[in-house]
Amino acid sequence: KLYTNCVYNGNNCTIIQTSDVPVMANLKYFDKTQTGYHVVINDFYLEGNKNNSNNDGLILCGYYARVNNVTIRNIGGHGIVVTSYTIDGTEFDGYTMVEGMINNTKAYSYTVGKYPFYVHSNIIMITDWRLENCIFASENCTSWMYFDRISGWYLTDVQCYGKATENGLYSKFASGAQIENLTLDGIMSGGLFIDAQIGSV
Repeated sequence: KLYTNCVYNGNNCTIIQTSDVPVMANLKYFDKTQTGYHVVINDFYLEGNKNNSNNDGLILCGYYARVNNVTIRNIGGHGIVVTSYTIDGTEFDGYTMVEGMINNTKAYSYTVGKYPFYVHSNIIMITDWRLENCIFASENCTSWMYFDRISGWYLTDVQCYGKATENGLYSKFASGAQIENLTLDGIMSGGLFIDAQIGSV
């Protein structure tokens, strides 16, 4: 569990998932009365169980998250999840979840219906995040990247490869998002799928 106002330096150690809970997640994910602000995660390997579809890698659900040089592998669930929901499926109170940055990070997942990178929200808008120099890959996921209700995101130098049964990148209800140097390399039915656009991309 990731606590507010903490820096986690892994020095390239490996954390191995042993149950149905995520390998790493904000404390707020388990208890929405908690906060999830100012968490920094540096230099980890997160190891899952690719045969367990309930096993997610890293779940972020707070403001000002920073993820640097993290590799998430052998995940049966989602690789990285940015979400406004708790473990019991209820959404937080509020309107926005702002200013995260994920850099030099890799996530792999293996299951249809799951995503190496997944943004999940309903009412709350997840705004002003940045993805840079990231790799998302799979053997048989639904899409490499799925975005729901993002605003002001910036993606640059992101590579996706492997097999996606539907689309390489799926975006729903986005506004003001900027995508540069995106590589989609593998088997998919479509490259980019932009759905219910509410602003410029």
